[in-house]
Amino acid sequence: MFCFQCGCQLSRLGGMSKIGAAACETLTRLGRTLPIDPAVLTDGQLIRLVEDAEAAERQVGAVKLAAAAEVARRSQADDPDSLARRLGFKTAAVALAGVTKSSGKEAQKLVAEATDLAQLPAVEAALLDGRIGREAAAAISGELKKAAPTADAGQLATAQAELVELAAPPSSRVSSTGCGTRRARRPCRSCPPRTSRLWMCARPGRPTPTTSETCSRSPPAPPNCPSWAATTPPCGCPRQSTNLSPVPGSPSTRVLRSLPEVRYAYGGKDTGWRAAGDGTAAHLKTTAPPGAPPG
Repeated sequence: MFCFQCGCQLSRLGGMSKIGAAACETLTRLGRTLPIDPAVLTDGQLIRLVEDAEAAERQVGAVKLAAAAEVARRSQADDPDSLARRLGFKTAAVALAGVTKSSGKEAQKLVAEATDLAQLPAVEAALLDGRIGREAAAAISGELKKAAPTADAGQLATAQAELVELAAPPSSRVSSTGCGTRRARRPCRSCPPRTSRLWMCARPGRPTPTTSETCSRSPPAPPNCPSWAATTPPCGCPRQSTNLSPVPGSPSTRVLRSLPEVRYAYGGKDTGWRAAGDGTAAHLKTTAPPGAPPG
C-alpha cells in the first residue's frame, strides 16, 4: 500500500499524532454530569447535555482511529515479530476485529481510515481536536485521494484546510475575530426558502472576515416580509454581499454533497447552496430572489 500524496511505502509512515487534551476535557466534562436523569434538566441543561454527548462521540472516534493507526504501525505484514502476529493474527485489521469483537469489515475500514489520516495532518489535527468527526474526516480523505493524481502537494495542503473549515460544525467555525452573533436558524413562515444573504462583520479595527465569521438572517425575504425590515444585521455590522459558492462540478462541490456532518443541498443555479440540516447559511450564493431589496 502506498501514500496517495508522495507514493512512498506506508511502512515508512508513522501513526497518528498524540491524543491531546481536547479528548480529556470533552470526556471529563460529560463524565461530570453523569449519572443524571434528563427529565429533571432545564431546556438549556438538556441541550448542553446533547452537545457534550455529540462532542464526546467525536472524540471517542478520534481515539479509536489513533489507536488503530498505532496498531497498524506495529503490525507490518513483513515483520514476523509484529504486534498482530504476537497476538495470533495475520494483519492489524484481523487483530482489531479479534480484540474488539467487531466485524472484520468494520476493522478493515478503521485501519484504512487511520492509515489515510496519518498522511493528512490538517484533517488529523481537526479530528483529534474534536472539530470534526470520523465520518467527515473519512469523506475529506476520500475526496483528496481522488484529486491527488492531478494536484501538487501545495494544492492538497490548501484543500485540506478549506475542507476542514467547511466540515466543522457551525459553532466550531465561528472565530473569535467575528462579531459572534448567533446566526438565524429559519426564515419567517411567509418567506420561500430560496437564496440567502450573508452578514459580514466589518467593524473598524477587526480583521477581514472569513466564511467562519459570518452572521446571517437567512434566507432573504420578499419586500413584504417583516423579518427583512432591518437594514443592518442583529449585531449592528454593515451589510455586505458575499459570493461564497463553489463552482458546480468542482472537487469542493462534490465533497460538500458527500460530507455527512455538513449535509448541504444544492438548490439550482439561482438558489445556490443552503444547509439542509440546521438551516445555517454557511456557503451560499447571494443572488437575490425577484423583488428582494438590493444588497
